[in-house]
Amino acid sequence: MPAPEQTILAKTPTPMPWGSDEIRARFAAQIRERAFFSARTIQMDYVRRLQKVCAEYAAGRINTADARVGLQAILDELGLSDHTGALTDLGSARRLNLILRTQTQMAASAARLAEQTPDVLDGWPAWRLTRMGSRAIPRTDWPRRWKAAGDAVGWRGACKGRMVALKGSPIWQALGDGAGGFRDTLGNPYPPFAFGSGLDWEDVPRAEALRLGLEPDGQIPRQANLAPSDVEIAEAVAKTGLGPDFFRPRPILNHAVLNHAVLNRAVRRVLAIAVATAAIRAIRNKAQHCPQDGAFLDTDGQCHSPKHGAGGWRSVAEGYKGRCSRQEAEKRLNAGMDIRGSDGRRIRFDRFVHDHYLFGQRRKDNAPKPENLEYLPVAVFAVRNGTRTLKFPRGTTPDYLNPPRGTQAVYSLPFENGVMRVYAYVDTGRVSGWHLEK
Repeated sequence: MPAPEQTILAKTPTPMPWGSDEIRARFAAQIRERAFFSARTIQMDYVRRLQKVCAEYAAGRINTADARVGLQAILDELGLSDHTGALTDLGSARRLNLILRTQTQMAASAARLAEQTPDVLDGWPAWRLTRMGSRAIPRTDWPRRWKAAGDAVGWRGACKGRMVALKGSPIWQALGDGAGGFRDTLGNPYPPFAFGSGLDWEDVPRAEALRLGLEPDGQIPRQANLAPSDVEIAEAVAKTGLGPDFFRPRPILNHAVLNHAVLNRAVRRVLAIAVATAAIRAIRNKAQHCPQDGAFLDTDGQCHSPKHGAGGWRSVAEGYKGRCSRQEAEKRLNAGMDIRGSDGRRIRFDRFVHDHYLFGQRRKDNAPKPENLEYLPVAVFAVRNGTRTLKFPRGTTPDYLNPPRGTQAVYSLPFENGVMRVYAYVDTGRVSGWHLEK
């Protein structure tokens, strides 16, 4: 299964002067999947660099703030940002956040499609479209979108009463194509089905699918296609005037050993990624300084000033993949920290979680675990950059639009051959604890 960053890098950077709905009209779905683009962005140099930053972000090597700062610096260098803050401004925080989130979600969904084997489909033959990420102003028209998509495909493999369908149902493509006249869709048969959407797939077990009247057919859903057919290439050439080689798959490294020219291209690609990474690190270093003596910080917040040397000050509030001292964690939690989660919600770290670990309060065994305080920077990093799901209290009915009291958001991030999970109450945003799951 390809990693999300590999899926992003496998695409061809493509300047696009058109809006999203025009792009859908001009290009077949397989051609759109093959291309990396941003609507109404025609500068090839920027598109290439944007692709590399999105891949770094999807791999978890940089966080949202670093990626945004890096892209804004690139746009300023190229003279492309008009600093209006509007969504049409290439350097606006809204647009850059949307691009980063959308590209990562699409790559993750493509990877998820690759996991659908016959054994998986036998046990979990359907998907439920449900809200996984909160939004300040969520769309309320998803039932209408679902009905329009269902009507367009004759409800093949789809449930009318709920947003549930077999994984191979054509309703997913119809939803992505904006059936019913919706113009904010991306044209893909997988989430996100619309720009900025917080809805995602949830696996539906076989027994529930049968209760809903869906008869599993074992059809494997169409996977993201990074190698379009000759017919699709010919159609794209006719519509755009670009040469056919532009739309053909990029060579991969195991083929490169057979051709020195191809190998040179592969090497240049690797070097370009390294250069982009170094540029982002330099941008971060310019933006952050050690509060004790003004020295530059490196990419993980480490200060190498002669006053402290390696192992000096790091920004716990920014988060990083490493531990801090218990004294530093206690100091930060006693003072309280408000940060923005990966979903844009306000999350608070304070004495509530400090007492939880230091005194064993609210623990079933009432046993203190002060050593967990050392993971505070990782917990902050997970909230800022991890994936978010909801954990509902026992005995309650899950409701993603109006979660019952006691529902917790769970932020998950890979760390030390395991997964760091951070729990925060949805209604207050207050962190209740975290643990490293291995």
